[in-house]
Amino acid sequence: MQDITRGSAWPWTLAALNGLAATAAHLWLAHQWQPTAISLFEIAAMLAHFTALAMLLAVVPWLMTRFGVRLSFSMAAATLIFGTLLLVVIVNAMVYALYKFHLNSMVWFLLTQGAAMQTLSFSSQTWFAAIAIAVSIYTAQLGVAWAIAR
Repeated sequence: MQDITRGSAWPWTLAALNGLAATAAHLWLAHQWQPTAISLFEIAAMLAHFTALAMLLAVVPWLMTRFGVRLSFSMAAATLIFGTLLLVVIVNAMVYALYKFHLNSMVWFLLTQGAAMQTLSFSSQTWFAAIAIAVSIYTAQLGVAWAIAR
C-alpha cells in the first residue's frame, strides 16, 4: 500500500513556482520594474501577495492528493487552477499597462457578459494569439506539475 503523505508535497512546490511566475509576468507585462528602494519593497510585496494567493489555491489539489484521488485528477485540477491564475494575472497586467487600472467588476462584467463583443473588436490574429497563450500556459503548467510530482 502506498503512503499518501509521500507524494502530497508537489502542490506546495507548484504554488511557490506559480507565485514567482505570476510576479515575473506582472512585472514584465505591466512595465513596473524600476531599480529603486521602493521598487524592491513593491516587488517583495507583490511576490508575497501572489505566492500567498497561489498557496490558498494549492489547498484543492493538496486535499485531493491527501484523500487518495488519482494523481492524474489532482494534476488536472492543479493545471486548471494555476493556469487560470496565471491567465488572470497576465490579463490584469496587460489592462494595467494599457489603462493604468487593474481588473475590477466593471471590466469583468464587460468581458464575461457578452458586452465585450459589442464594444471590443478582435481580429482573428488576436484570437489566435490569445488561444496560443492559453494553451501554452496550461501545457507548461501540466509539464511542471508532472516534473515536480515525479
